[in-house]
Amino acid sequence: MGDIALGAVMGRNHSFESFTDFPEYWGGVSNQASYYQVNSATSVHSSSLGLETFADSTGGDAGILGYSYDDVSEYYRVAYPEISSHQIKSFIWARAGDAPSSGQTRWVLAGNSEATSQPIAFHSTLNRYEAETFIDSQASLPFAGLARIFSTNSQATVFLDDAVTQVDPQILRPEWTLGEMEKLTEIVHRTRNGDLKSYRWNSYFDIAVPLRWISTEQADLINWWWENQLDLVLILDSSDPAAMILCRIGNESQPIGQREPPYTDHWKGRLHLEGINQGGLIY
Repeated sequence: MGDIALGAVMGRNHSFESFTDFPEYWGGVSNQASYYQVNSATSVHSSSLGLETFADSTGGDAGILGYSYDDVSEYYRVAYPEISSHQIKSFIWARAGDAPSSGQTRWVLAGNSEATSQPIAFHSTLNRYEAETFIDSQASLPFAGLARIFSTNSQATVFLDDAVTQVDPQILRPEWTLGEMEKLTEIVHRTRNGDLKSYRWNSYFDIAVPLRWISTEQADLINWWWENQLDLVLILDSSDPAAMILCRIGNESQPIGQREPPYTDHWKGRLHLEGINQGGLIY
């Protein structure tokens, strides 16, 4: 089994932004954008609707659309207090609606420093873009959004869906006995004439992740995620972040609590990761 990546999710709905409604907590950050609208674009990622924004160029690089993670102390809700410098990583699925010569945009993630993705390409379908930076002080709370690349031309249209930002993603190496299951939420009812009826409401993923040789710092962080029941992003193959599962640690007791003999600073345990919505929402 290869490495996996697991990290806490930031966002007002504690998971992701699918833009199925007008993005209430997203807003314009400059006069570059002419409009934002939610529409049934021909290509969306995980929903029937996506966000379209159209920007005119007024000269120079400038932000178009943004989301500040200081709302309701979003960053402080998921940032482990025992870590002084936090890695933050953000993903978006997007495509440009115009040829590059018409002006391009990038996905931007700002913390102590600003990181940008590759330019969003002119394409018929949405592709994944990402940016990564760090944060260690209240003076520079995380911010994510779209930024216009300077162009003398007059327009740049972008379609986007599913923004995901995570804090302190950890690379973990599970044992070969990692197991993936699908669990059903259902009720079984016996009728008066003896028929047995089964009503299935939905399903969710349950992934058992056995871990060994975990450092004390990682063990403390994972246990803190479990204690606070934070929503997490699981990437089953850390070399391919295209497939993500939104999940939560479902262990009944502390997941990492056994030492790895004969060492006093290495730990082992078993995570039960459960999808937090129907089907686990695999991206």
